[in-house]
Amino acid sequence: MMNEFSVKECYEERLNRLWDDARYSSLPFRERGYAAPAEVKVNALMFIGLNPSYQGDGTDERHFYSGNGKLHRYFRKFIDVSEATGLPWTHLDLFYVRETNQKNMEGLCEDAVGREFVREQFAITKDIMEQAKPCMLVVNNVYAKRWMKDKAFNPDAFDFCFDEEIGTYRIVNNSSLEGTPVFFSSMLTGQRALDLGSLERLEWHIRFVRKKTEQCG
Repeated sequence: MMNEFSVKECYEERLNRLWDDARYSSLPFRERGYAAPAEVKVNALMFIGLNPSYQGDGTDERHFYSGNGKLHRYFRKFIDVSEATGLPWTHLDLFYVRETNQKNMEGLCEDAVGREFVREQFAITKDIMEQAKPCMLVVNNVYAKRWMKDKAFNPDAFDFCFDEEIGTYRIVNNSSLEGTPVFFSSMLTGQRALDLGSLERLEWHIRFVRKKTEQCG
């Protein structure tokens, strides 16, 4: 059985402190609580999204969902890619604020106080990624890519170099994630999802990098 890293055990207290911080009490969406995976797989193909969606009633619901087997359509393409590449998969959002409209999330990030709120969440996510040590990353959201890669926009972003041998980026200057291949993609589901041909190329590319580098065993 693949090892898993417990997000709930290690980060529930930190997330609760952040959500209880009086500095952020008036921010939109904070009152909805947060959503985070209870655990993430170690040394797996990790899909990175922006934040969890929201279909609740507006009340504070802080929860950790268990397993990748949630029967939500958002996760189905991850399962398809996992089957096409022969790799176990896991998922993590950059932020834990529950909001479905990405434009609203971008507005939160552009607010001075809101930006500090999400930067603290981003720091938690970086820590989790460093603990989980994914063998490859697929960042399947353009705005998430900006947070991950653009240091002018986000000083806490990762450092990357483009590896001509494998045709994609690697993380550098990070002792825990050094050399990890990263694929930047648009969303795999929804109205702006990758077309079938682009999805097949992504699957081929992941298989190619795995074979070329022996990533993921």
